[in-house]
Amino acid sequence: MTQPHVIRLRGPWECSSSTGKATLAWPQQPEGAAGGEITLLRRFGCPTGISPADRVELVFADLPPLSAVTLNDFPLPPDEVRFPLSSLLPRNELKLTLAAEGASLAAEAEVRLEIFGPE
Repeated sequence: MTQPHVIRLRGPWECSSSTGKATLAWPQQPEGAAGGEITLLRRFGCPTGISPADRVELVFADLPPLSAVTLNDFPLPPDEVRFPLSSLLPRNELKLTLAAEGASLAAEAEVRLEIFGPE
């Protein structure tokens, strides 16, 4: 298997909670009120040079448990760490929701796209 081309979805992320909204760099710690939820939102474009034969996957590494995940308002299973993407729109919106209590991003935590060329 060939090594993928990796695009890390670092900052800026929009962070929303009951205490308000903020912009944060990844993996800066989100802040929220105890007992509530934190929503992390990241917009990104379709990588250039993608061909129909390429395989694109959305990967979560070392994230705390998520209660909801959506990509372009389409729900994804929150307990998965790798999602094959059949297509990306010119503009994409990824939304992650986690419990505010104990919400902590490890230094190694990342969200990334992995692009595999045709085999």
